[in-house]
Amino acid sequence: METISRKRILNELSDLDTIACLRRGSVSILEAVAVRLPEVFYGEILARLDMKTTLNLVQVSKWSGDAIWSVEGVLSMAKGEAAKYGCDIENVFGGLIFEAAKHGNMPALRALKEAGVDLKKDRDCMLTPLIIATMNAHLPMMRALLEAGVDVNERKTIASSTGLLVSALHIVLMDTSPTTTPFSGKRELLVQIVKELIKAGADVNQAMQDETTGQFEATPLALAVMHGQEIYVAMLIEAGADVNKIIQQDLKLLKIARGMNIERKHYMGIEKLLLEAGAVD
Repeated sequence: METISRKRILNELSDLDTIACLRRGSVSILEAVAVRLPEVFYGEILARLDMKTTLNLVQVSKWSGDAIWSVEGVLSMAKGEAAKYGCDIENVFGGLIFEAAKHGNMPALRALKEAGVDLKKDRDCMLTPLIIATMNAHLPMMRALLEAGVDVNERKTIASSTGLLVSALHIVLMDTSPTTTPFSGKRELLVQIVKELIKAGADVNQAMQDETTGQFEATPLALAVMHGQEIYVAMLIEAGADVNKIIQQDLKLLKIARGMNIERKHYMGIEKLLLEAGAVD
């Protein structure tokens, strides 16, 4: 499906000389080729560029992005990449989905969806697109993936993370390293991300798992308690988080909160929330 900007260019090129358009900078060479010679652009140019080069073009030129992030564009790029490296085209689609999730590229996701790519398919990667979108604070991308039916509780090999758990980890990072995360200065955004993951059915009691021992460790609630994040403690408890879950070596959350009270008075609010929810030490 053609984008609005491509339709405008098509109309412009029908009335004005192509060279004149190029000279005044109203269109790029790639866009002009894509509009006037689509079989050359999609069959020869785009199919021969490697994926990284093509995606870099998208970052540099909006015109290129309009042409590349179309059904014809993603199919041509995927087929060319698969032929070049002798790999399965589904793996290429997986790379494109992850790239879209990482950069919050909604046109890319729409093009992939319109091309019939299964966004829910497990492509045996270390992270899911949902986790990547969450880690990079791309709320519209996260919503689109959830609407497409991705599993909000799917585990992957990096600490058996889930989208919700990764969000909880970023709550921690936001305080300990406030200048190096996508959430810096965006507390309201993070609250919204966690809320929407919970609404989508994220298991608030699903914990990180130590891959070497197989023992469960920190739940999202445990991370919120340990780092003094009262607003998230309240949110997770309301969503049904287990306040008496043993985190590790018989350690419970109330004991953690009481231990923290010695150093930080604001942990008293967290202790109160846990007690009201039935926590015992």
